[in-house]
Amino acid sequence: MSPDGVVRTVLGDIRASALGTTLIHEHLYMDCSDLAAAHGYVPDPDPGAFDVAAAAECRWNPGAHPDNYRFTEHDPVLADLMDYRDLGGGAIVDATPFDLARNPEALARLSRESGLHVIMGTGYYLEATHRAFLPSGDEEHATYDAIVSDHRDGATGTAGIRPGMIGEIGTSDPPTAAELRVVRGAARASLDTGLPLSIHLHPWGDNADRVLSVVAETGLPIETVLLNHMTTAVGEDERLRLLLQTGVHLSFDLFGFDHSLLSPGRWPPSDDQGVATIAALQAEGFGSQIMMSQDVGVRTRLRQYGGWGYGHMLRHLVPLLGTHGVSSAGIRQLFVDNPAAFLTLHR
Repeated sequence: MSPDGVVRTVLGDIRASALGTTLIHEHLYMDCSDLAAAHGYVPDPDPGAFDVAAAAECRWNPGAHPDNYRFTEHDPVLADLMDYRDLGGGAIVDATPFDLARNPEALARLSRESGLHVIMGTGYYLEATHRAFLPSGDEEHATYDAIVSDHRDGATGTAGIRPGMIGEIGTSDPPTAAELRVVRGAARASLDTGLPLSIHLHPWGDNADRVLSVVAETGLPIETVLLNHMTTAVGEDERLRLLLQTGVHLSFDLFGFDHSLLSPGRWPPSDDQGVATIAALQAEGFGSQIMMSQDVGVRTRLRQYGGWGYGHMLRHLVPLLGTHGVSSAGIRQLFVDNPAAFLTLHR
């Protein structure tokens, strides 16, 4: 897509060239507390206040306190967004779908107060959370209708706040039949709205081919699709190359994790390993299809609770990319050119 195209933010449409440095997969307001058990975590039955001690425990076991998954506080998020802005950040994508408590007005407020461009997602996540929203067996049509309405009329109860991306659309390991029907409905909506499509792959699964085959059935060009959470595929170089050869975009967005991921005792590869893989793939000619982010979505990822915040990417990882031989042009490709091209409306 041309960098002179249009990107839709929560405060209105802008030129893609105005985005600047962009984090392609984050959360600014989200409630995942219903998913703690599905992720294998057992919360403390009497957790008390979410204080420093609770935050410390959640840095080992993120589901130990239910409030860690209630990522709904304004001030700590705003402080970290302003830190990211001061480091040179220009835009950020909130990939929160309807069924994880997406809050368009909260996103618009954060955008106004931080001075950052915020791009909002739309659609549904996993069957475990979308079942309360979607009729069983008719998920494809219901998903299509909800996304098209969100795109056309704006979010319900707001002054026309509209999504700039579809996703993150959720899939489990393995994807359920209902989730694949949601993927199909989201892909059809992408065709008819021009919104790019961002898909959550379970980090510990290998389901990209199955999910992309469903997308292909709709006729949606693979080049308008982003597969997320590829950081856990670091070390599987051939798998990554084969995916990139399809033309799909890949998001390595699990940087800055210092806690277990969707399962007790399982951690993604280190930031250094992830950066080394990205540098190698970029050197092989796949740089235009790769983006980086952090998937911040629990309180302990914020600086107020001991995390590195949204600024981690610019403060720590951009210099790390340099030590792995990525040039300034290569860094611009990862954080400016590629997000602008992906987020440009394709109709």
